[in-house]
Amino acid sequence: GEILDCDVLISLPKFKTHSLTTITCAIKNSYGFLLGAEKARIHRAAPSRDAFASAVVDVWALRKPDLVICDAVTAMQGNGPSSRDVFHYGRIISATDSVALDAVVGRLMGVDWREVTTTALAAKRGLGIADDARIDVDGEFRAIAGFKLPSTFRAGSVFNLLARLAGALVVSQPHPDTNICIRCGLCRDHCPAEAITLSPYPHISHKKCIRCYCCLEFCPYDAMKLSRRVLFIRNFGRRRGN
Repeated sequence: GEILDCDVLISLPKFKTHSLTTITCAIKNSYGFLLGAEKARIHRAAPSRDAFASAVVDVWALRKPDLVICDAVTAMQGNGPSSRDVFHYGRIISATDSVALDAVVGRLMGVDWREVTTTALAAKRGLGIADDARIDVDGEFRAIAGFKLPSTFRAGSVFNLLARLAGALVVSQPHPDTNICIRCGLCRDHCPAEAITLSPYPHISHKKCIRCYCCLEFCPYDAMKLSRRVLFIRNFGRRRGN
């Protein structure tokens, strides 16, 4: 109620990557307004990348921020949003249009706005401007050289089309690094799909895992890693690991 009724809403996201949504900035930041179990409920109800992105845009659109100020003084790259791969970028990025800000942040990371589902959906719905030619950037713009995107990111419409048509899908599956993990159980406690058990280290059920990467987000020790796995689903009727 306080969010919906406030006179002015200012959002303060960080400049970070996200393994599920590629970037987490202006639009994704509003997802944090949800309380406790509501986040997990939406993850379970929208397990695919596209469905979750649509849900995030729905939440943000309920009360779009009047001003977004992105803290990019310390930036983060790699498999976010809790990656320890941070560096000093020394920038503050602000805009009244969340979609435009996310489009610019994507460009700085080396990603076209069409490849960030939350940005593309919001622009398609007419909720903001993402087209580079229509965004005025006040200040020097230069993409960050060598910026590390999440290993889950796959650019290009051709790849996305093949991924949807093929029976074999290459996915990024989380797994614990037992050399780092202290068996605190936070990954298990925050898994919306209840796919993790401790035995004694975290064990992830591939059948239950919805690849929301909450286990990466909530691990304070960076003990959850991502590895590639091939899923044979539609054509073979069973899963095989690779």
